[in-house]
Amino acid sequence: MFIRRNDVTKAHLDWRVRTFAAGALLALVGMALGMPWLVWIAVGLLIVGFAMRFLPERSEE
Repeated sequence: MFIRRNDVTKAHLDWRVRTFAAGALLALVGMALGMPWLVWIAVGLLIVGFAMRFLPERSEE
């Protein structure tokens, strides 16, 4: 039921969550202030966060 994650996987997940959070925050600020360029930057960050899912994780050696 629970997924066991090692430190490398957890670090990768932490970066993905941070990227999504930054993208969401920038999108909200951009919409509130009426700055479409900021919203597009946020969309780019969200795409990067999504793409990080498909990157191979580094293994500890």
